[in-house]
Amino acid sequence: MFNSPLALFVSTALFLTGVASAARVPASVPDPNPAPVLPTTFPFSNLDIRTASRPNTTLTSASHQSTSPIPDGSDTPALLAFLWLCEGTDCGGECSVTNLGGIQANECTQNNPFVSAMIQQVVAPVTPYEVVVGPRQCPQLLVLPAPNECFNLSGAFFEAYAVIE
Repeated sequence: MFNSPLALFVSTALFLTGVASAARVPASVPDPNPAPVLPTTFPFSNLDIRTASRPNTTLTSASHQSTSPIPDGSDTPALLAFLWLCEGTDCGGECSVTNLGGIQANECTQNNPFVSAMIQQVVAPVTPYEVVVGPRQCPQLLVLPAPNECFNLSGAFFEAYAVIE
């Protein structure tokens, strides 16, 4: 079967490597910071800034030092939330994802243009702060009214977001 001692050695080495690899079973450890789920698994609604907005009276631009950061959620799992800002409707296409834990509150943050947005609240069904989106510099604010729902946005060119305490 084997024509040379070298062929026998190589075959044995390959066999033993395969057995050793098959015997290893990786330990299953839950990830303490789970990656967000793609937002297409959530319901969709429409929001129009022309009918549902309010003027900005609480935010300053990103150059202003805000009052405090939102808690990072490490001590309170209910605060683990992500903001999805997507280039396509129904939270499709390219999306930027921001972990809302630890970002500065009451500060207008610029982003790439987006046409849909969603707050993904991982643990609790209620976000303990208000998340708003709007045009560049936040002259008008549109509240994202519920977590775990994708909102198709209209009535403006959306390029900014903020978290309001």
